[in-house]
Amino acid sequence: MPGLMGSNGLTTTGRRSRGRVLARINGQRDIDWGATVARDMFDVGGRVTVGWVREIPVEAWMTDQASHSYIAGLGDPERTRLLAELRRIVQSEVADGTMVVPYKTWLWIATRR
Repeated sequence: MPGLMGSNGLTTTGRRSRGRVLARINGQRDIDWGATVARDMFDVGGRVTVGWVREIPVEAWMTDQASHSYIAGLGDPERTRLLAELRRIVQSEVADGTMVVPYKTWLWIATRR
């Protein structure tokens, strides 16, 4: 049964799924992995943030998204509905079929104690 369409284009089911997915992403994204490594056998310097852009066809990006644990971990039919809504939104925004996706990568230099 489809949910009600919201102003952001997602149904209520899609918003609930997106909320759970974002909580998982943010939980991993916000971990200071340098501090985690420093607890054991390493001294860790400051963090360097490197911005970069990935150009990728929509189909390849959808395959990538479906393989992430926070998406793959959703049960069906929730995962299928979320991916279908995501595909619909992306295809409506990306006319030429190629996405330009900005990323930030965090890097630490660590030395063994």
